[in-house]
Amino acid sequence: MEDADDGLRGDLGGYLPEIRRVVSRFGPQRGLTDDIAQECCVRVIEQERLCRRRERTGGWIATVARNLALRGASRVSRERRRSVPLEEGRLPAPLPETSPFSEEQIDWVLSQFASLPERQKEVLKMKYFDGLSTGEVAVRLGVTDATVSTLHGRALASLRARAERRGWLASFLFLPWPGRGKAAAAAAGAAALAGTAYFFTTDPGTHLIVEDSSTLTGTVIAAHPAEAMPRGKNILYCASFQSAWDELKGVAGGDVRLDPDVPVAEFLNRGYVRAGDLPPGSCVAAAGPCDDAFVARVNRMLQETFGEGPDPFLETVPRGDRYLAAYAFLARDLGFAKPFDRLEDPIRFRSGTGEGGGDGVPVRGFGIDGDAGRDAAFQVRVHAEAHAGFDPSVPFVVTLQPSEAGEEIVLARVDPRETLEATIREADALIGLHPADTLGGNLKVPCLDFDLRHVFRGLVGARMRMPDEVAAGPVADPWIIEEARQWIRFRLDERGALLRSRAWVFAERAVTGELIFNRPFLLMLRCKGSERPYFALWVENPEFLVGTE
Repeated sequence: MEDADDGLRGDLGGYLPEIRRVVSRFGPQRGLTDDIAQECCVRVIEQERLCRRRERTGGWIATVARNLALRGASRVSRERRRSVPLEEGRLPAPLPETSPFSEEQIDWVLSQFASLPERQKEVLKMKYFDGLSTGEVAVRLGVTDATVSTLHGRALASLRARAERRGWLASFLFLPWPGRGKAAAAAAGAAALAGTAYFFTTDPGTHLIVEDSSTLTGTVIAAHPAEAMPRGKNILYCASFQSAWDELKGVAGGDVRLDPDVPVAEFLNRGYVRAGDLPPGSCVAAAGPCDDAFVARVNRMLQETFGEGPDPFLETVPRGDRYLAAYAFLARDLGFAKPFDRLEDPIRFRSGTGEGGGDGVPVRGFGIDGDAGRDAAFQVRVHAEAHAGFDPSVPFVVTLQPSEAGEEIVLARVDPRETLEATIREADALIGLHPADTLGGNLKVPCLDFDLRHVFRGLVGARMRMPDEVAAGPVADPWIIEEARQWIRFRLDERGALLRSRAWVFAERAVTGELIFNRPFLLMLRCKGSERPYFALWVENPEFLVGTE
């Protein structure tokens, strides 16, 4: 171990620029960058044994630096909040010295807790104030474990959504019955999840947050690149949903067959990404009966793969032998060794449809403009007929080389084909045709920064037909897909690319002989034998339905 430690100490000098870059990105302020970077070096040397694979040392060190920087930022933020005078007339009990939350936050937490439906409050009180398990809560309330999990999940989802809208991410996951001292203590416990909250949730500074992708008129989310490419629209694909579906195929013992047939399922059964297409340590995926053991297994995999966990989303899902789930989480941080420059003048982006006028829409960009940023040009490779000054109609490909070895960021200005898969092949053909060249001119790339939620509505409501060979297994009964969702968070700017994507397929066991109006339905009042009702209602959403709480 001594030899390994000595070797790592010698290598730290080479990693120092990357450590400082990570600390500057996530840290509290420039004045503390050196202090946090020094603390990171000490921590790396002390915990060198935790980096099991030498080829991943750079990524592990970057993770340590990011976590220390985030903690420093949180500490500075708390100190700033404490320095703000409280409103006149308020005489709250003092917070413990270790509390990471301000009085304002504690008051807000308790007020939001009090506004929850009564049954949800009861569940949270028993779980986090009384320390009862899900089973013990179910016995006290006289309900099933699945009902407790549902109430618990809804309560946490509601509180989390409110906290995110207020800009506090998902810090308030464990909340007690009102009581200032215990509220502060519970909030301090919740602070242990603050670091993972950043990993799993949206950064409040994200440029575009889309809670429902159906509101996007110019973008299509594809489950597979072989789906038809709509003209005049963006098309977005991320491998996380395919990874979750592949796990579901493992549970089903083969292709997942749906009734009725859904075209997108055929694409997913065909598959796209293979084992070697995903970087090592980039993805966690699992499927099986959605119970406590499944959630614990996924959270353990997240901790072992990313050093992060648990995923707060998994606290919200119903659990029990009635449910089947497939989960995947894909994460990449591809930073540039030398950040590019943020361009002073905007890029005028001209869409294929001609929208935005003849001059295009002004968007922010990064790259190299003249002498500015020229020292970052070593990270650029160009594939084109001419090195610079070619006609705008000539296709070209640029690859950006992040500091993470073995990966690349590809930007291809080519004509779209009938599918995204075919367009990708077009770019690869251009790369094969023209050897990589260094950048001789300017480079201007638009910035991207979005976080969106998508529902694959074609899959929701379909019945999974299991093959005969698994008839005796845990998925022998028919299952109805209740949820098929994907979250995609992506950013590309002068610092590099960041990707976080979660996929979730959730099915419930179908009960033979049970007719349930749990999907859109038609209601009519009419005379017997008449074809014309005197009252008709198509129920598409629960706006008119009587809630249980």
